Amino acid sequence: SEFCYDIELKIALSNYELNKCIVFPVIVRESMWENLPIAELQVVPEGGKPISEWDNEDEAFKHITEKLRNLIIVDRASV
Repeated sequence: SEFCYDIELKIALSNYELNKCIVFPVIVRESMWENLPIAELQVVPEGGKPISEWDNEDEAFKHITEKLRNLIIVDRASV
């Protein structure tokens, strides 16, 4: 939505740049995310393959969960 893109995304990326939060883009469906500011971030699933294009969507969600869990553990260790 325009609200998400114009307001929420800008706030999230600003806070990310200030190390106030983690931004974890999840590509759910085919889109033009490569043209958005999130393209500079590490997206999941790896390679930006949308969840909807996986043969087994459960495997995609498992992959995402593992990446998020690792991110949380690494972030907590740096505190």
